[in-house]
Amino acid sequence: MAQVAPMPHRRLLVPALLAALLALPRPSALASPPRDRSTVDMLQGVLPGVVNITTFQTATSGDRRGQWVRSVGSGFVISPDGVIVTNEHVIAGGEAIEVTFADHTHALATVVGAVAVVDLAVLRVLLPRKLPALTFGDSSKLRIGDPVFTIGNALGLGISVSEGIVSALDRDIKTSPYDDYIQTDAALNHGNSGGPLVDEAGKVVGVASALISPTTGYAGLGFAIPSNEANFIVGRLLKFGAVHAGWIGVRLQDVTAELADGFGLHRPEGGIVVAVTPGSPAAEAGLEVGDIIIGVGGKLSANARQVMGEVAVTQVGQRTTLAVFRDGAEHRIEVTVAELPNSGVRYKLSETSAGLAAIAAQFDFGIKLTEVTEATRAHYGVEVESGAVVAAVAPASAAGAAGLVPGDVILRVEDTPIANPDDFTRAVQAARGLGHYYVPMLVQKKDAKQWVAVFSKLPPLASP
Repeated sequence: MAQVAPMPHRRLLVPALLAALLALPRPSALASPPRDRSTVDMLQGVLPGVVNITTFQTATSGDRRGQWVRSVGSGFVISPDGVIVTNEHVIAGGEAIEVTFADHTHALATVVGAVAVVDLAVLRVLLPRKLPALTFGDSSKLRIGDPVFTIGNALGLGISVSEGIVSALDRDIKTSPYDDYIQTDAALNHGNSGGPLVDEAGKVVGVASALISPTTGYAGLGFAIPSNEANFIVGRLLKFGAVHAGWIGVRLQDVTAELADGFGLHRPEGGIVVAVTPGSPAAEAGLEVGDIIIGVGGKLSANARQVMGEVAVTQVGQRTTLAVFRDGAEHRIEVTVAELPNSGVRYKLSETSAGLAAIAAQFDFGIKLTEVTEATRAHYGVEVESGAVVAAVAPASAAGAAGLVPGDVILRVEDTPIANPDDFTRAVQAARGLGHYYVPMLVQKKDAKQWVAVFSKLPPLASP
């Protein structure tokens, strides 16, 4: 039978065990060396150029149907005069776009241009100071394993930084014909969209754009638009307000190893023509279904996306040479690049300045008020004795943008106590007379009191 040591003997072992542990090297001697402070210093220089972006739009379904709802994303400044880059999906459908800077100042943005097919947008803000700007790096020099950092408004909590590596390059996640994503394991979550992916030198090498996850949250698979592609698109949007992408009128499919063997191509490369648009440059140049385009303008193309990408960045009206594999031999075919349909159309967003001016002109901020009575207390669950009860909030209103909802009770406007709707009207008249862009109100929500700032005057807006 196994013997159990008596308790006194076990207690005698404790001092000996402690002595042995104390004799081991201290944890500080075993720990990895601290991070190079230059990386921390680099991030301090980058952070002021990253912004939060809040987009307001009218809800079309659900409990808040007809009310303004907010969505959040990220962006980064690329010019001291207020040019900001973000994703198109961050601002899509927006009726107002608000940018918040590292020092907590706010500005309303106008849209210079945006293009959904590559998910990029350029905004402009007007502030009476120069802004800290980030610089694009060269994404073609990235290698798998390079350290990178993602910076953005993750989950709407505010700007945060995550570290990781380049996990893969040239990823096709089937979002467009031009997919060429950088994959990273640096954490990307909802709200990071539009933020920068920076290298160890603090250069922007990518624009965070997508994640793949079985849970819709971070799962180690984040994707960023390469900076070289982003820089090209941003340049076009700044110059033209549109992309004016090149197009020849073919639909392509990647060449698999099996197709390469079947067509007698020595290795899978380029894109095989599936269809040719009648009357297109490709049709006029004599391209046929089954042709394999393996190069554009002297550059070899590994797949269909690279073919499409090289054509897209070719100047409209320029002649270029296609390397085409046909009938077991390589041919050179000259084609004049046309403009991709709709790529010259300026991005359509709500007329920001006109829409906001109309909202600012709403004297009552778009809300209907009623007094605190036994009936309103019972209907809304209000517990206060006095104030102005919000009975309704108009769609796309200043009150809706500030988050006011029916059942809220306005207790103060600036320093003026509010006992009823008439008090509110008088206080608002006085507040508007001060000429501020926002009017602060103390509001009793269902769970707590809260100060909110309600838009009351259109600030200067930058020209697109």
